[in-house]
Amino acid sequence: MNRRLHHAAALAFVGWYLMVPPYSQGDFNEHAPLSDWKIINSFDTAKECRSHQLFVSERTQSDVPQHGDPPTTDKQRYAVSIALSACIASDDPRLKEK
Repeated sequence: MNRRLHHAAALAFVGWYLMVPPYSQGDFNEHAPLSDWKIINSFDTAKECRSHQLFVSERTQSDVPQHGDPPTTDKQRYAVSIALSACIASDDPRLKEK
């Protein structure tokens, strides 16, 4: 396979992850390295990932605790995790950092 075709094929396999920061000791660490974040879904395109992120965020927005209160239920933790989520390319080098 010629080099240009090989590169194009490699680019075609890049997917996207919807990721949430790690949760520990009652708080989300949104400053943790991406390699510590949890993949909750995968998508073929960034547009699909962002669309799903927005959809879920709108559905769970009412479950986010008010006034910066910590989440106390699984439903609240999920809502906060979605609010903090990010769409990350599967080939992002930060996913391999430790």
